[in-house]
Amino acid sequence: MKHEASKKKVIVSLFWKFSETLANQGINLLIMTILARLLSPSDFGVVGLVTVYLVVSNILITGGFSNALIRKKTIDDADLSTVFYIYMMMAIVLYACLFSIAPAVASFYEKPILKPILRALGLNIFPGAVNSIQEAVVVRSFKFKMYFYRSLVALVISGAIGISMAYSGYGVWSLVIMQMVSVVVRTTVLWFTVKWRPKFVFSFEKAKELFSYGYKLLISNLIKTAYDNVYSLIIGKVYDTETLGYYSKGNQFPSLIMTSVDGTISSVMLPTLSSMQDDKKKLKKTMRQAIGSSSFLLCPMMLGLAVVARPLVLILLGEKWLPAVPFLQLSSFAYIFWPMQTSNGQALQALGRSDLHLKLGLIKRFIGVILLLVSLKFGIYAMMGASVLTQIIGSFVQAVPNTYLLGYGAKQQVLDIVPALILSIIMAVIIYPLVGVIANSYFLIIAQVSLGATLYLLMAKLFKLEAMKFMFETFKMLVPKNTDK
Repeated sequence: MKHEASKKKVIVSLFWKFSETLANQGINLLIMTILARLLSPSDFGVVGLVTVYLVVSNILITGGFSNALIRKKTIDDADLSTVFYIYMMMAIVLYACLFSIAPAVASFYEKPILKPILRALGLNIFPGAVNSIQEAVVVRSFKFKMYFYRSLVALVISGAIGISMAYSGYGVWSLVIMQMVSVVVRTTVLWFTVKWRPKFVFSFEKAKELFSYGYKLLISNLIKTAYDNVYSLIIGKVYDTETLGYYSKGNQFPSLIMTSVDGTISSVMLPTLSSMQDDKKKLKKTMRQAIGSSSFLLCPMMLGLAVVARPLVLILLGEKWLPAVPFLQLSSFAYIFWPMQTSNGQALQALGRSDLHLKLGLIKRFIGVILLLVSLKFGIYAMMGASVLTQIIGSFVQAVPNTYLLGYGAKQQVLDIVPALILSIIMAVIIYPLVGVIANSYFLIIAQVSLGATLYLLMAKLFKLEAMKFMFETFKMLVPKNTDK
């Protein structure tokens, strides 16, 4: 199984991945909006606490091997089956650990309900491990169309079950069962659409080869995940699950946009850049296009989201969720420079420099911990401000190695982002005063979004933004040509 990354295949993959992400996030937003009105902020906070432990467990199982499979130039059944058996053995060990620590976790947070929830959601580790290998196969072959159908089916089924349970009064368990059903359905759909099946073969040589590359990514991802979720652990303990619910819901909207745009591009980038690992000039060009495209879409969306945060929360979630507005606004600013982090990280992995990826992760988390400790005594909003500052600093730190490896450092990357950022700031400044003119939340958000999008696109066309031109050319490749004479 070899990499094949023609321009047409990459563009089509981006289309299907973006379609999958857009449908996924759109349906998920609808489901979560309904659930937010049926459940309390505390219910979301409880699940948020448990999710921290589950995410760390999943990283321990799949953190390095999956990327190693994607990056490797050629793989065979021995590679895939070896990783499968490693995943299964680790899943058994980790679930036993989760099962054992569940009472201690419940006692620490003084929430008895956490014990059965952690044990129930921990079962997701097993289908999730299988799903990681299936996804590696799909990503290597650029068959992102499969993701579209898998996600759609999983969301519709799990969402319907979750909403029905919430409406029937099952409370937090509606969120738990919904997550469990979603993972099982996703894995089942790929099981019948991806041809790969585990074979009765295990190669210590293959395991050693994959681990030599993957263990650095595993440590890096583990540190990143632990740090990213430390805010949830602290908020859940120092404050309460209700505040954690506001924090989680506030971060949901910016994260949704980031995943839809930058997440889509970065998911296709690793196999694409990996196929270019021997041509650094081409790799650099692809990186520039990825950062430019992501920024062109993310900057106006994030700054626009910060402006419309209050009417958006009122319309979608209701007045009881208004305390989530400041979290939403601060989280929006944190993602503005995110394309630098993802693109540089993917490039380092494609070049086989997982050692640098690990070192940079350690540096960024060290800076983050220092800022977090300093901000703790100033309250929860100071903590969020420290998080935003950490993300911005981390973006510049992540760019350092590629100054020498590809000749594409932080200064050049910022220059590729600045045009979209300046136009987005101008747009946000113009549409914000509408808050004092239009009282109705529905009319306000329609006016701000419509005016903001129009202004941004007109300014982008006026100043001839390179990213806009590239995106239109990319879109044209997806439109079937008329061959009729």
